[in-house]
Amino acid sequence: MLGDEPVENLVTWVYEKGSYVPVAKLQNGERYTIISDYMGRPVEAYNSYGNVVWQADYDIYGDLRNIKGIRDFIPFRQLGQYEDDETRLYYNRFRYYDPRIGNYISQDPIRLAGNNPTLYGYVGDTNTWTDVLGLNEVGWNNGWRTPDGKFASPQGGGISGQGAVDQVRTQLSNKKWTHLGDELSVRNSNGQLRRYDIVFKKSDGTIVRVEVKSNTATKTKAQRLFDEGVSKATPAKGVGKFKGREVQEVLTINNVMCK
Repeated sequence: MLGDEPVENLVTWVYEKGSYVPVAKLQNGERYTIISDYMGRPVEAYNSYGNVVWQADYDIYGDLRNIKGIRDFIPFRQLGQYEDDETRLYYNRFRYYDPRIGNYISQDPIRLAGNNPTLYGYVGDTNTWTDVLGLNEVGWNNGWRTPDGKFASPQGGGISGQGAVDQVRTQLSNKKWTHLGDELSVRNSNGQLRRYDIVFKKSDGTIVRVEVKSNTATKTKAQRLFDEGVSKATPAKGVGKFKGREVQEVLTINNVMCK
């Protein structure tokens, strides 16, 4: 009969509510508080006695400088990145980032749709923009919200969910994408319906569904399966006022604050 799994050296990470920003580390009965800068990058960690156990600065590429303590004690780097202790590359969900050169080691899987003409590039301004998934640069608000639940900026100023959608719409329009409408519905080959926040047509004619979600909001299994099944080969067909159109790509933007 199998016994309980050992919990020695088990690490539990605690994140800011609705955010990718780490706030605490729990290990072997010890609790450590993590302090991050305005971009969500960890800069200090304290033990329960208030003593600094880890501290670091960042260079322009996000590599660590002036490290105090064990480098890997806090493995989180730029928002959404986790350092691999063998390669020293930063895992960034869809790609690996090399902080020594300030670039990804592979091209953007969504190509120019990532809004970066340099397919290996990170972001244009590391002081205000991040790339949480390794796909496209956005101005993230670290999951912060005002007390009434509205989206909030890193400086604490609130914008409503509709305001976030409006800003995403403006940003994509600036990319010369054609805005086709908001709150449009489509049906897939299985007869399932899905409503999209915004729908755009790219310069190559591809119709893209855009959904702006809070980090605290998650898709249902049915929604995930629906989105995964949308492609140029298997498009979702518009219904109602969107009848006659086909959606061929899905783009989800989480808790974004655009320029």
